[in-house]
Amino acid sequence: MARRMPRALARAPIPLFERGLGWLLGGRVMMLEHRGRRTGLARRAVLEVLEREPGALVLVSGYGRTSQWFRNVRANPEVRVWTGAVRGAPGCAEVLPPEEARQRLQRYRDRHPRSSAVLGRVLGLPELASGDPLPPDIGRRLPVVRVAARPPGGCRRAHENLRGWRRTCPGPRDTGTKEGLCRRQTPRTRSTNWSISGTWAACLPATAR
Repeated sequence: MARRMPRALARAPIPLFERGLGWLLGGRVMMLEHRGRRTGLARRAVLEVLEREPGALVLVSGYGRTSQWFRNVRANPEVRVWTGAVRGAPGCAEVLPPEEARQRLQRYRDRHPRSSAVLGRVLGLPELASGDPLPPDIGRRLPVVRVAARPPGGCRRAHENLRGWRRTCPGPRDTGTKEGLCRRQTPRTRSTNWSISGTWAACLPATAR
């Protein structure tokens, strides 16, 4: 079981993000606002960014499937994002399939071995600190969530379109890249610049515009 960070320490960066000063913490963390699945009240959590891609931030639930923010976004995928100087941009959260989650975790560990080792020690997850291949079940124990810009049709419509889109790119395949991941080619969409580098765009099929 992952070790729990003291609540006061975990919440300490929240005021920085609320004041638009999240950029002081760099691009490896963000703040996610989600809704309580029972109360409907807004909750906020500062999370590590596993990956940034055009159109989305990819997050990992370090405390597994019992994490409150993870359980809340599964119940209600409509969220708001604070990243860099951006405050409260609307987004949609999508839980990635376990195998894709495992591949993204492996890529994160390959790219950031020191950060991964520190995270593994803090959370009591030796897999992140070792050099061995990640076990097949890691994507279920450490779920990965992709948060993308919310289109006008809302998150439900976005997820329906993404499911159809992924049928043309269902999973791992040999694309000649080091990771061997299926690279999705995204049509041009209306975009919102959310990321620090100004590359956050609504990474959705054209039908979600």
